[in-house]
Amino acid sequence: MSIVVYRVTGRQGPFTIPDSFCEECDLTVAVARRVAGRLGPEAVSVEVKPWIRHLPEALVKGGWHPPVVTVAGKLLTQGVVPRAEVLERAVLKLRGPKAPG
Repeated sequence: MSIVVYRVTGRQGPFTIPDSFCEECDLTVAVARRVAGRLGPEAVSVEVKPWIRHLPEALVKGGWHPPVVTVAGKLLTQGVVPRAEVLERAVLKLRGPKAPG
């Protein structure tokens, strides 16, 4: 299971967009990493992608306004910082029941 955050800050092709340009982008990455840490690396991974360089991929998923967050390839939020509880619930819902271990 993966959480992908498409952000507009950082390295975007030949440009570097400063973090101050989109505070929501950095907060979104922090929330995603916090949720992944709580659920464990075997449950979920976090991938951060530059929105401009991955624009077609983000748009196909419905992500027009960064920060864009997808869970297992499905759009969860865009343009806002998701609440950790909402993101965690989405991961758990899409992951389904855990196999007995």
